[in-house]
Amino acid sequence: MKIGDFDLSLKSIIIIAFVLIIIIGVFSLMGNGGDVSVYGVNFHIPDGYNEIKEQEVDGVGESYEYVNNEYHDVIFITVKDTNASDPSQLRFNYPSVKQHTMIDGKDGLLAMTSSTGVRNHFFYIENGKLIHINAPFTDVGSGLSDEELLAEIIR
Repeated sequence: MKIGDFDLSLKSIIIIAFVLIIIIGVFSLMGNGGDVSVYGVNFHIPDGYNEIKEQEVDGVGESYEYVNNEYHDVIFITVKDTNASDPSQLRFNYPSVKQHTMIDGKDGLLAMTSSTGVRNHFFYIENGKLIHINAPFTDVGSGLSDEELLAEIIR
């Protein structure tokens, strides 16, 4: 088969098509956020966070780290079993201000830390599970900040 100045065989066309499919697949996986489930609770990870690392959890539960290599940022989500039924029963030892906050319909505690950059920690209880989202104050990729970013993750 002759395409312009190129004389390609069927084998060459198949190899080129295969390579293009692989390249498109790799680019579609890179940098895509998406819906994830952590210990049976659903979250939405913003675009750009593509590397997942499972973390160790005390007790029963799951914890994952989602990394944005482009902006060198991380979102941590931990979900574990709890006997607590109200966020006011939770005790967390953070050096920052903690406040009762409602984010995307979830009643919880919001704490901001600044030991390694400004980060939000949001804790809430749902169906006998304690959920802890540790996210940057501002996600440079999406432009969302503070409670907007947490609401995007919770949705």
